[in-house]
Amino acid sequence: MTRCGDSFLGMHGYVFSLFLMRILLESKAPLPKSFDKRLKDLEPKVRQLAVAQLHCHRNPFEQAALEKMLRDPHVYVRWRAVSGAMSCSPKEALRLLGRAIRDKHHLIRMTAIVGIARFRGKRAYRFLRRALNDRHPAVRTYAIVGLVKRGYRLALPMLRQVLRTTSEKRAQEPLYALTAIENMKAQRALRVMGVALRSRLPAIRERTVLAIGRLVWGRRRERIRGLRLLKKVKRTSASRLWYLSLSVRALLSERAAVRRCEMLLRSGPAGEVEVLIASLLKIRLPGAALLIRWGTRHPALRVQLAARKALRHLQLRSWIPTSP
Repeated sequence: MTRCGDSFLGMHGYVFSLFLMRILLESKAPLPKSFDKRLKDLEPKVRQLAVAQLHCHRNPFEQAALEKMLRDPHVYVRWRAVSGAMSCSPKEALRLLGRAIRDKHHLIRMTAIVGIARFRGKRAYRFLRRALNDRHPAVRTYAIVGLVKRGYRLALPMLRQVLRTTSEKRAQEPLYALTAIENMKAQRALRVMGVALRSRLPAIRERTVLAIGRLVWGRRRERIRGLRLLKKVKRTSASRLWYLSLSVRALLSERAAVRRCEMLLRSGPAGEVEVLIASLLKIRLPGAALLIRWGTRHPALRVQLAARKALRHLQLRSWIPTSP
């Protein structure tokens, strides 16, 4: 009986503590004076840590403090305030983020756009459309991707145009786009990956191959579509991209690619095998060590050393044989 009584009281005590925590979080009590002092501290790091503890749990005092810290002279304090504004109610968050997209620093505007893209409605749509005319390419690109995430088809041609960029000076724009696309749903992201694979900039093509591998990993339906895209990568004189594509296909369990990798790692030309090992090391997907292991049995000593170095880098020394 005592055990049952203790468990009963313990359960009710736990429920009561949760209820009390909920009341405290939603209370409209003013901020403590010590906390207010930290928000006014001369050291930016102190203010930044103080702002990081602010979360809008329907408390108008915290909302007012966040709104005030959005005007702080230090960039990272304002960035923390923008991140904290995302925890407010949708209406209040959009109001605060709408002010943040007019900030002088592009990091604040970019973070605000990422937060606005989480919300639906006409107000969020207006903010995203306004950000399309921003002077910084990262803000424009994140706004385009945000519109695509929300399902606005008008942004798809804009995103494809960004990915078709051929100028070396504007090479950062498609990289920003690919970074944002990796956080999208795989089905929507794969619609524009084909455009990025046809880019004239090698860095964009390599980043696209890696992004496809990460997007379709563990997803059966998207895996088939991703493999179709990767098969379009042809072997040319600059074959580093082809080896990267072959590595991704092998790690996605395509039988032909696995056999090809195994043959190359066992007895292929030393230069090609080293490129393949570097590609497998770059992908960072499960199963890379199993393929690199075959390189330790290659007749060329430099390939064996490269394979062992790659395995050490992956912290999988158990795969390294005791004798070459």
